[in-house]
Amino acid sequence: YHGTNRFTDGIEFIPENLPQPASRSTKQVTMDGYSVPAGDIYSCQYVPLPQDNSYHIIEYNPIINSSLVHHLLFHSCSIDYPLTNFTEPKPCASPQGSLECSLLWAWALGGNGLIFPPEAGFPMGIQADAAKYSILEIHYSNPNGLIVTDYSGVQITYTSQLRAHDAGSLILADPWVTITSDIPGNTAEYHVELTCPTECTRTFPHSINVFADALHMHKYGNF
Repeated sequence: YHGTNRFTDGIEFIPENLPQPASRSTKQVTMDGYSVPAGDIYSCQYVPLPQDNSYHIIEYNPIINSSLVHHLLFHSCSIDYPLTNFTEPKPCASPQGSLECSLLWAWALGGNGLIFPPEAGFPMGIQADAAKYSILEIHYSNPNGLIVTDYSGVQITYTSQLRAHDAGSLILADPWVTITSDIPGNTAEYHVELTCPTECTRTFPHSINVFADALHMHKYGNF
């Protein structure tokens, strides 16, 4: 989704209509009436998460109120980072990669929500290392300077009926967009390859089971 480029892709590893726990709640993590600036803008908003109990997040669904939204990132952070910087929505550099923040979920145009398998959930609440505070980061594409007030974000569904396994996220390839060299002119094809080698995966403390996957590229990239 840049200029005339359009690409949609999704991979589902779990069936639809999974059984849901009897006890579950929802919370909307959204921009608080953000006046979207002109241009290509990344903006952030702090939103507190429930901390009165131990929970598992079991579903994410995007709330998209504007056609200017290109993608959104839902980060889990310690209290110091978001409260100091983003009590109101404003342009930002991504908190991802900060010692205080980690990625919970990402959505981009063409994507859907995510329902967790019944044996897993993302920890939230009073547990050690659980999500307690969040930053919603949205990439807006507003080249024509349209006047828009946005309330986009994500709805999380969570439960106090904890599941057998904690879920997590793993980002591969070039998440900080460090490959910035220009593609040479008059080049029919330009190949960039990034890998997660054995030297990395052998340090994992236990085996992992992948139940969701998302791909994202900018400009002229093709999968």
